[in-house]
Amino acid sequence: DPRAFGIERERALGRTALDLGLWANRDDRAICLAELKQQGRIEAFEARLVMRGQVLPHLISAQLLDTGERPLVLWEFRDITALKQAEGARAYLAAIVDSSDDATVSRDMERKILSWNRAAERLFGYTAAEAIGQSFAILIPPEREDESAKFRVQVAQGNAIIDMETVRLRKDGGRVQVSMTASPVRDAHGAVVGIALIFRDITERRRSEEHTSELQSH
Repeated sequence: DPRAFGIERERALGRTALDLGLWANRDDRAICLAELKQQGRIEAFEARLVMRGQVLPHLISAQLLDTGERPLVLWEFRDITALKQAEGARAYLAAIVDSSDDATVSRDMERKILSWNRAAERLFGYTAAEAIGQSFAILIPPEREDESAKFRVQVAQGNAIIDMETVRLRKDGGRVQVSMTASPVRDAHGAVVGIALIFRDITERRRSEEHTSELQSH
């Protein structure tokens, strides 16, 4: 529909998209025409088009039609502005998580680790490449398995755990005292499909508290 581009039908008929100034980059048009000539069709080519005075990203598909007289091209333009904005927002959020001072980890309901930020690398000693795909059990001390099972059930039921103090294992076998927050991750239908976890190292804080307690007891 030419009106989607802010152009009346009468003005558009008989003119090319180039004539109407719809291509933000003429090279994109040249690439599309070359691919049409070679393959007869285009699938999901990303280009910027001018729509109502704005340059917006589109996915372009096209098919060369043989009418017996002269070849015609059937074009399909899909505005992907919202998709690009969502991708940008996700990338921005991912950057925030990755730069956080708190270890942020996600796992599925089968305990497989799905994400692992830089702070998690520093806290637990595993790189993201080493941790992702592994069982979350690599972080659980044997004597904490029952505790871990209880919190899994709680989160699977849709309940969050806020600032629970516990102990987790490092790659080198050492133990680290952490404050843990766990939240359910839901799919589009509301079902819990994973758990997002945030860990904060409280080892020094606990040592300070224990030292203060010892001093007060003397």
